[in-house]
Amino acid sequence: MKNEIGSWTVLRAVAAIWVVIYHFKKHFNPELSIHLVEKGYLAVDVFFILSGAVMYHVYSDSIINGRFQITQFLLKRFARIYPVHFVTMIASVVVLLGGSALGLAALPPYDLTSALIYNTLLLHGQGALDQLTLNYPSWSISAEATAYVVFFPLCLFAFKIPPRLSFVTGGVFFLMCSALFQILQPTTWLVDNHRISLTEITYEFSMFRILPEFILGMLVVRTARFYRSCKIGTGWLIFSMACMFVFVYTNIDSGFVIFAAAMIGLLYLIDAQPHRFATYLGTISYSIYMVHALVEMVGFKILERVGGWPNDEVPIWTLPIMLAATIVLGSLAYHFIEKPGRHFVLFVSTGRFSRRYR
Repeated sequence: MKNEIGSWTVLRAVAAIWVVIYHFKKHFNPELSIHLVEKGYLAVDVFFILSGAVMYHVYSDSIINGRFQITQFLLKRFARIYPVHFVTMIASVVVLLGGSALGLAALPPYDLTSALIYNTLLLHGQGALDQLTLNYPSWSISAEATAYVVFFPLCLFAFKIPPRLSFVTGGVFFLMCSALFQILQPTTWLVDNHRISLTEITYEFSMFRILPEFILGMLVVRTARFYRSCKIGTGWLIFSMACMFVFVYTNIDSGFVIFAAAMIGLLYLIDAQPHRFATYLGTISYSIYMVHALVEMVGFKILERVGGWPNDEVPIWTLPIMLAATIVLGSLAYHFIEKPGRHFVLFVSTGRFSRRYR
């Protein structure tokens, strides 16, 4: 990737592990009820902000210079996300049908054929289905696809905002969207008679969640570039991270999102050189994210049978084992599905292999 920001790569690893632990927590006895773990769904918001930041960082100059090609951009994005999505989707169908055939689990409470069609078309995060299906974390990939489609006009909009004011504008826009969603959301989306927040949207039109955060990520980089010549100390970074923790523990998700974006902008300016292993985890983070539900569906059943534990009562000391299994499977998916899949899609589409994925 052009001028890769190493600290962003590590941030992807942290976010991926956070969301993995969040989804695994319910299988333990006692359940992982740590508040930081229970807010792990916010890791997806970090991904959405970071996605906008990366896209703006990589492609904004080519748009300004008139060298940006929309078709090539969308092709590269498709090559980036779809191969792993497709393989894990098929694997989830096999796991669900196989588990039912072996008597290890019941069939899911939704029509597999419809779920397969909408997942294949990347529409499963846009209200086409009434629940999470198959490889359930992939709803966010449907959201990402939406953001990629509108990235070019969003950039044209971003260029009209003064760089000094871009982050503030993005923050205000996000807060407005969050407030409007609270007011206008359909009553059918109520959970236990309570309105959900913008950061809790999944399959219910996920574009409402990603677009304000994607734009915020773009605009924070626009502002950070304006201050690129300034020396930014780590104190501001520590302050932003401290504010993130405060908002996590006070359940103010919108505050967390704003300061997560600020942290991403500061990481862009500081651009520290992380440890090689942390960088590798960030590199394979997409595959980790996409395989962890499969590890959850299969791995905990294996642990329960081997250890003789009841359903969802696995001892907490097995968490490192499950994390290690997820990382190993994610690494295999990266090297044998994600990378070859990118090459294959680009080769079929252009007639030549490419080493550039972004």
